This record gives sequence, C-alpha cells and structure tokens, in this order.
Amino acid sequence: MTLVAVPPFAWGELETPFFPGTVPNTVLDANSEATAFVFQAPKTGTIDRVGFRTATVTTGDTVTVSLQTVDASTGNPTGTLAGTNTSATQVVNAADDNVWFEVTLTAGASVTRGDVLAFVVALPSSGSTGNMQITRGQTPFLTQFPYGSNFTGGAWAKTTQGAACKAVRYSDSTWPYTLGMTPIASAVGSFGQGNSFSSSSTPDERGCKITMPFPCKVSGSWHRGSGTTAGDYTMKLYDVSNTVLASKTFDGDFNPVIGGVVWQMFDTEVTLAAGDVVRLTKLPTTTTATTLIDMTYPTGLASASPLGSSHVHTFRTDAGSWTDVTDKSTLCGLIISALDNGA
Repeated sequence: MTLVAVPPFAWGELETPFFPGTVPNTVLDANSEATAFVFQAPKTGTIDRVGFRTATVTTGDTVTVSLQTVDASTGNPTGTLAGTNTSATQVVNAADDNVWFEVTLTAGASVTRGDVLAFVVALPSSGSTGNMQITRGQTPFLTQFPYGSNFTGGAWAKTTQGAACKAVRYSDSTWPYTLGMTPIASAVGSFGQGNSFSSSSTPDERGCKITMPFPCKVSGSWHRGSGTTAGDYTMKLYDVSNTVLASKTFDGDFNPVIGGVVWQMFDTEVTLAAGDVVRLTKLPTTTTATTLIDMTYPTGLASASPLGSSHVHTFRTDAGSWTDVTDKSTLCGLIISALDNGA
C-alpha cells in the first residue's frame, strides 16, 4: 500500500443537504399539478419502490407516483412512463403531515446505470383535489443537475433545488444512494435543527462513527453548524479503543456567519486503514452553546443517504459510554489528504 498525497478534500460534505430552518416544499392544490425530480439511475437493475415525503397536508387526496422518461428538448417529464406500469397510487390523508411514504410500483422499472429519469408525484386530473406540500429539499449551493421541476401553473417550470427528499429501491431490496436524493424520516425533528449543546449539556459530546472503506490520511474535519456557534469547542478523532488520534481546540468566534459548513485542520495527519473504525466528535469546552446538525432517516434507509450506512450518529456524556444510532447521521466528517494508489 502506498498513500499518495492529494489536494485535501472534505469527504461527503458536498453531497450533504442543509435542512435546518425553513425547508422548501412544493404546494400541490389543483387538478393535475405535479412535482418532479430529474435524476440518473444509480445502478443497473429494476427499481421497484420509491419513497417521498410530505410537509403540511391541508386536504388529503390520492396521488399518483411514477417514474417517467425525460424530454430531451425541454428537460421536463414527458408524461410517458419509463416502463410498462411504472407507477402506483398513494393515499395521503389530511393527518399525514411530515410523513415518509414508500410506494411499490405496479411494475418495476428496468434501468441501466446512468439512465435519466423523472420521479413524479401528481394530483388527480379531475374531481375534488387535495392541498398538500411535497418536500423538495435543498443544498447550500445551486446545482444544474440533478434538478426539480414543478407543474403548478399549467406548464412545467424547473426549480433551483439541488436535492430531493426522495429515494429509490431496487428489486434486490437495496436502497442505494442516488445523487441528489436524501431520505428523511417522518416528523419535523428528523431534519435536525442544529442541536445546540454546551459543556453542561446531556449529551455533551456529539459526532459520527465511521467505518473506513479505504486506506487514507486524514488532515482535518468538516461539520455543519446552525444558529449560535459562539461556544468554544474541540474537534476530536478517536480510534475504536477511544485513543485520541488527533484533536484541535477552536474559538467559536472564528465564524463570520450563523450556520454553514466549517473546515478545520488538525496539527498532524493521521493514517487510517480500510476497516478502521473511528469517531469524530465535537466537544464543547465552555457553557456557551455550539451547534451540530444531524439527520434521521427512515428505518433501514441510511444506505440511501449521502454519507451511507457506514457513517452513523454517535454521542456520550461526560466521557462515558458511547451510544450509536444506526438510522441517523451527524453532518460531520473527515478531510482526506492522501489516498492509496493500489501499489
């Protein structure tokens, strides 16, 4: 194994959506209105189930959920199913605020990795109509692809969203990560609100437990904060035996904005091997609060998240025993400075 230096990069940071505060939603409240997300199939196989999330549902209705082809001249859904019967209906009741739905398609969509598809949620074309919000999602930057598009004014109009609160399942029962998609569990709190905590909190140390998939060197950490971040803190990297591999204390005032991503370097690099289990945590050093965002996924769907099932939420109080939460991720991670070249 030979580790080769690379320009340092924040592994997983770019893909993580930034959900705290106001989450963008599409309102469907008239016949035939629809919201879509245009994406690429993450692997070759058969997509047999899809997931999406509501926000506020004022009036319930039966929506049609489908995978459609995309018009090469407009970039919008064509209205033609991606395969025979690649659609299904889902009853959304007025009480179904902030609910994650998983819908099995009438027939699976046979796809090839890289196929461009539209994931569409639509109200009926006639009869009484519902009034509901379908959660879109967002990232801290704009993307040109993948993207959303809404049919809410008699024509499709693309949105500036860079992420979708959706997921797709394959007939092999896997929920792979699909670029631009993140599954979010039911309830408002599953979005994470930048958990505010200090040295006097319970728990007082939060972060992520990571199982390394490759050999590398780590030179620092990244994390997403929100709200008040004035409290001082230490970023700590532990091995599986709780030995501190690296740490760095930071002044919480070194932050020009409220919220956002923080990139910080350790004093020295740490070499990790494939299969190593490490914990990266944020430990407040004063009673002034700091923040750290986490996100909760539907049960068993961590694999469909940007950070994957090998990156899970961890916490403890007063240097006690760790608690790990499988279907939850803390939005923090490693800055990589060298990778194995296979030699």
